Amino acid sequence: MSNKKPAVYINSPSLGDTICAIPTINKLAEAYGESITVFTSQPDLFSKHPSVLQAKSLEELSDDYLLYETFVLENKNHAVMDIRLFHCTHLGFTLTSNELNCDLYIESPYELIDDGVVLENYIILHPVDSEAWPSRTWGKKKYEELILKLNKLGIKVVLIGRDTTEYSSFHRKVVDKKVMDVRGDFIDLRNNYNIEISELRWMMNHRALCTITIDSGVLHVAGTTNVEIIQLGSSINHKLRAPWRKGTQDYKYTYIKGDCELQCASNMKYYLKEHGHINGIPPIGNCLENYKEFKCHSNVDDIINKLKQIII
Repeated sequence: MSNKKPAVYINSPSLGDTICAIPTINKLAEAYGESITVFTSQPDLFSKHPSVLQAKSLEELSDDYLLYETFVLENKNHAVMDIRLFHCTHLGFTLTSNELNCDLYIESPYELIDDGVVLENYIILHPVDSEAWPSRTWGKKKYEELILKLNKLGIKVVLIGRDTTEYSSFHRKVVDKKVMDVRGDFIDLRNNYNIEISELRWMMNHRALCTITIDSGVLHVAGTTNVEIIQLGSSINHKLRAPWRKGTQDYKYTYIKGDCELQCASNMKYYLKEHGHINGIPPIGNCLENYKEFKCHSNVDDIINKLKQIII
């Protein structure tokens, strides 16, 4: 057995991917019988976490530790794997359903005031525009239609998200991942860098009626809270991304499917068609079934109908 102390190196800059490393961190800490060091692009996430001795930036990465690297992409495709298991299977172990919860321990009050009134029971909406994954980009018109219909129901809408970048295997370069410039009546927290994840978690836990998001980092932040979640349809199998809470993926969670249920980005026949093997990511710039639009995307009325059930 090595004399070096164990540490986890999360090899991803993504917020959602980082959160989904938590079950692996918990499992390793349990095996060693002690909290362990984590090297990550998001060290603030792990404050007060019982499995984490200290969280360090990637610039501090050191060979002084016995490193367990997670999110290793070589010869693997996370679109066909549970995103939590993607962190651990190459390390030689898996996780059971009661080990897949992603737990965070950061929370700070953040009240929203509108006309002198503290807002409650609002909808948190994350209108992200992913150039790397167009199938994970709900249309601008749909977001605006949803906001309008929520307004007519008398429900306050809070828009969140930050502009960032991500690597695109389709474009073979780093591309933009921006928050959409949508119109409507809403509380605008987009690109508000004064709001931390701890405050967003508090809003979800204590004030929000529901969080509506595509498969994104916000989905996984919501999955660390008690908030109702509506995940919008996309080309990835939602069961590989839906948060685990209380040992199930059904707790306060609804996936709103579109007209197409193939979820082709998680179907290996498209990988074989494009690359001749099962590990290549298919071209995801367009619909793999050659529809002019992504029919996997949710319909606005289906979302409204689900929200009415939640309200009742």
